[in-house]
Amino acid sequence: MNKEKLPSLNLLAHLDDPFSDNDFTIRKLMEVKSEGRFIEWKLILPIGPGVSIRAKYRAVKAIISFANADGGFIIFGVDPNGSWEGLDKDSLAHFDPAKIVELVNGCIFPDIPNINCIQIENKSKFFIIAHVPPSSSAPHVTTKFIYEQKSGEKKRTILDKHAVYYRHGAKSDFATPMQHQKIVVRRTEFFQNEVLSRIKETPIPIPIAVHSATAETKGTAIKFARITNDPNAPAIRLTRSNTDTSGIFLHEELYDGLFEEINNVVDANFLISKDINEFLFGEQVYYRIYAERQHISSDENKLTLLARTGLDKFYAPCLYWFTRIPANSIAEIILEILDAKKNQSMYALIKLLSVLGFPFLEWINGILVKSYHQYPQKPQFYWHLQNIIKRTDVKDSRLLALKGTGLGLVYIPDFTDPIKISQLLKTPSESAGHLSRVCMSIFKGEKSLKPLSRIIDIIAYGNELNRKSKEIIESLQSRGVKIKQ
Repeated sequence: MNKEKLPSLNLLAHLDDPFSDNDFTIRKLMEVKSEGRFIEWKLILPIGPGVSIRAKYRAVKAIISFANADGGFIIFGVDPNGSWEGLDKDSLAHFDPAKIVELVNGCIFPDIPNINCIQIENKSKFFIIAHVPPSSSAPHVTTKFIYEQKSGEKKRTILDKHAVYYRHGAKSDFATPMQHQKIVVRRTEFFQNEVLSRIKETPIPIPIAVHSATAETKGTAIKFARITNDPNAPAIRLTRSNTDTSGIFLHEELYDGLFEEINNVVDANFLISKDINEFLFGEQVYYRIYAERQHISSDENKLTLLARTGLDKFYAPCLYWFTRIPANSIAEIILEILDAKKNQSMYALIKLLSVLGFPFLEWINGILVKSYHQYPQKPQFYWHLQNIIKRTDVKDSRLLALKGTGLGLVYIPDFTDPIKISQLLKTPSESAGHLSRVCMSIFKGEKSLKPLSRIIDIIAYGNELNRKSKEIIESLQSRGVKIKQ
């Protein structure tokens, strides 16, 4: 095959096993003249007698970086200038792919699931090639701090703890915020595909009329139908319309441990942002997490971070988090946003306080009137609050937050007909299901659905949050806030 027709390094790096045809891969690697995004050279192996800490963990860093990025190759036996020197016999005698895997995975969480190693010979010299495909379990976060200190010198960090390394050209370094987001988007896309692949085939009992000449056997019997190509299987029709149904469709069963995967995303963010306590993965990933919110573990610190992020940073649906965190955490978030008085965050805060009820609205109104009474041009959120607080006849606090009467309609993705808000208000649990679908659509790019997600969020979780009003008032009062119950 001509050189020009060899597969690109990009393509080979992305393969699960590029060594299925060694000739193509090795020829391509040998024609590379310098280290880059998909290739790195190391003169010695990271295992065996006499290997330095620096050599060992610089190789580990490169493998982690390739796994978190787009994959790549490390060729052991090549010097930094690209000269294929080969490995000595002692190094080869200690070579064991399992030891390299053990070394790398002993420094990170979660483990890298796939590291391919092969030995090759070229001009009577021997080399080891390690291939690391882009990992479906990324981000891989380091769990160890490795340093080197020579006599009379300061410590030199080789591997930092709680770090996400990424491939930058020919170097392995800390991932940027944009790269963090890229990693997690890839992870969540894998998670979505994994969900679909683990759906089990479930038998569906449906009534089928059985006709017979004898009276004893004439009537209706229960048979089982399944999705199949068998022409003898009974036909079924699935519909969301209650008026068109004649039986019950049993929902698909999912592997119970499947949703632990979405917790890995939250855990990785918490681990990375431990010192600054921020959500680093961006708005799109936030909506993906909110689509699976019921499966997030009940860790107060993580839920509080998500609540603050949704309310203050993204103006996104977030009431579910507030129903799961203690009143004192809610009080702290309320006071933080009120102190900053950022325009978008204040709109979000007013919606939250509307859900909690009139005592909260009267309290914040008093603060804003005092703060802005001398301003000839008051901020728009000030007038937004004035319009809400006048509606003393409204009994359902969710309608206060929605500024509506409950007579409107909403259009849910995948539903042909609009749904009345008044109907959704009666069925919060059903609304929560709609909210998950809407958030998933936003994650996939339907940004126009963001206002709808906030509406359904209030409908689904407003009443549950309102039941915490008394506790939140008491928590605010303990901080010196003058608010009446």
